[in-house]
Amino acid sequence: MKQRGTRKSGLSLGAYALLGLRNLWRNPKRTGLTLAAFIVGIGSLTFLVAIDDGWLFNMKDNFILTQTGHVQVHRQGFEDSRHVQDYIKKPDEVVRLLEGDVRIQAVSQRVRISGLASVAGASTGVQVMGIDPRAEAKLSRLSTFVRKGAWLTRDDKRGLLLGVTLAEHLHAGLGTRSY
Repeated sequence: MKQRGTRKSGLSLGAYALLGLRNLWRNPKRTGLTLAAFIVGIGSLTFLVAIDDGWLFNMKDNFILTQTGHVQVHRQGFEDSRHVQDYIKKPDEVVRLLEGDVRIQAVSQRVRISGLASVAGASTGVQVMGIDPRAEAKLSRLSTFVRKGAWLTRDDKRGLLLGVTLAEHLHAGLGTRSY
């Protein structure tokens, strides 16, 4: 049974707020130091999260614009097997269909295989991509990364681009040939 007239024990919320404010002003150096620590900590975390978000966005953007493109079309089962024999049998029909879509800005055909590259006794595993140079220049940024030599042309049947790390590993330079 409840008794009438009993009060809750303790202080009101307003009283706690006044006690807290009075305590803050009792030692202003401690209050300022704590406030500065909060500002520096939260500011640092915000800055680091912003840098991380920007780094991840740029990494994703660079990968899309240099490697995969926004969409890839493969023959069913290719991604599971990764065999070059599992290519699209009539790619020109697929390209015409995609180029007819107004939402698609660029289309490029690629052939991708793994292999072994060797020059003068040095060898390493590589991923080889066969491309259409004109279409690839419209689709990706690869052509803008060429520092030595020139971007590929359709006429050059033996043209090849190597990344800097691969070229250094193979001790390959402009005009190096291996037979």
